[in-house]
Amino acid sequence: MLPVDGPGPRAATRRGSLGAPRQVSLLSTALDWTTNVGYPGYATAAIDEVFNTFILPTMFARAARDEATPEGALRAAQSESARIFTKWS
Repeated sequence: MLPVDGPGPRAATRRGSLGAPRQVSLLSTALDWTTNVGYPGYATAAIDEVFNTFILPTMFARAARDEATPEGALRAAQSESARIFTKWS
C-alpha cells in the first residue's frame, strides 16, 4: 500500500517542460491565447451574471447530451442571455 502523501498511480506520466503533467503544461502559455470575460471591452454586471449562471456550458451540455438540438440549445442560451442583459440595461 502506498503512503497517502506518496506518489499516486499517475506519478509515472510524462512531464512537460515545467515538471507538470503534459495536460497541465499546455496551460503555461494560456495568457497568450486567452482573454478576459467581456473582451474587447470591460466585464459588466450582465456579462458577470451570464458567466456565473453557466449559460454557455449548459448550452453545450444540452446539445452534447441530445437534450436539445444545437440550434435549440443556442436559441435557449440566447434567450436567457437577452433576458439578463435587458434586466441590467
